[in-house]
Amino acid sequence: MFAGIPEPDQVALLLDTVTYKAENDAALNALLEAYVARDLGRIAAVVAAMAGATDDPLYDRFMDRLKTQRDALMFERLQPMLAEGRLFVAVGALHLTGEGGLLDRFREAGWQVLPADGPPA
Repeated sequence: MFAGIPEPDQVALLLDTVTYKAENDAALNALLEAYVARDLGRIAAVVAAMAGATDDPLYDRFMDRLKTQRDALMFERLQPMLAEGRLFVAVGALHLTGEGGLLDRFREAGWQVLPADGPPA
């Protein structure tokens, strides 16, 4: 994922990671709590708040590459495997969230999306 990011952008991201360590630690703890609670909405909100903490377009480009482009690529690459039949897929929770996330893409393609613990009661 980082190989396609220009080196100056990588350096800027690394410097911000070090500079804002306390804020990043708090955000990561919030992400962990949301993950344990299986709260995809809260995961998306924490990531959006992190991205919204700066006006630097670098972060928009980074999130586009980290999530949006990868979601599209994952969905595309899953299609032939899904056509073959049953399939188990594991991805990071952030890839399930938001408009254009994997859950959204599967619903739009006509798939029924259910929680891991089965259909709703």
